[in-house]
Amino acid sequence: HPVLVMTVKSQATTETRHLPGVVSSRYATEIGFQAGGRIGKRLVEVGQVVRQGQALLKLDASDYALALSAAEDQAAAAKVDADQANLDQQRFAALVVDGAVSVADNERQKARALQASRQVQLARNQARYATLVAPYDGVVTAIRAEAGQVVGEGQPIVAMARAGEFEIVVDIPEALVSGLAKQSAQATIAGTASERFALTLREVAPAASQPLRTYRAHFSLRDVSPADRAQLRLGMTADVSLIHAIHSAAIKPTRIPASALMQVQGQSSVWLVQAKSSRLLRQPVRVLGYDNETVSV
Repeated sequence: HPVLVMTVKSQATTETRHLPGVVSSRYATEIGFQAGGRIGKRLVEVGQVVRQGQALLKLDASDYALALSAAEDQAAAAKVDADQANLDQQRFAALVVDGAVSVADNERQKARALQASRQVQLARNQARYATLVAPYDGVVTAIRAEAGQVVGEGQPIVAMARAGEFEIVVDIPEALVSGLAKQSAQATIAGTASERFALTLREVAPAASQPLRTYRAHFSLRDVSPADRAQLRLGMTADVSLIHAIHSAAIKPTRIPASALMQVQGQSSVWLVQAKSSRLLRQPVRVLGYDNETVSV
């Protein structure tokens, strides 16, 4: 009978799954005005790189200027009363002793001046809040208001991402999320010179998204060179490879044709050819898995 002899070797003991990902920023912020009003000027555009403290938008500050002017006038009047109270303090003290003037009248003048000065400080803060500034160096990713629009206090207006802090965001199917922490991950990003980027799992969403029933995972980039970091852009597409071991390191699977496997007294075996003597040796094996035409032992 014809016999086919073939050389076999151990195969890889890992399985790789590919998932799409997106380059994102680890630190992203939604910022808004600390005071409400009508937007007067828009000073930046989407995608613009900004520095910490740079003005992004400005409110129409005419009302705040009037409020500050009124507060300063009230403070000036209160200061005059306070100065007069200081001049009359000794006389008031004598009158207080005589019972002609109460202690409350003396303290009331001082309290009015202190309250007026605090009103001035509050009005100055309101005027300063009319300018929305960047909290850190970064990139403007979205602007949700235009000049002339009335916005409320604390309403998110500008979205920013911190420059240079990139990560990969992947939506993980339910079947893969349980063993995600035990898998190694790599990414191929289009438009960059490096073939692969090593990834480290940073966090996984505790709950699945409602439409797709997937869990959003964030992977940090490891050992990224300055040249590669300069090529990364927000929104780039990444091909993420999740690699996990099918068997332990002690098991070395070998894939052979299914016809080479035989059963002898309930024991799976194969015939091995001894290289020195050219004799056949029956070798018991343990079956790990079947394919259409091959078997892993």
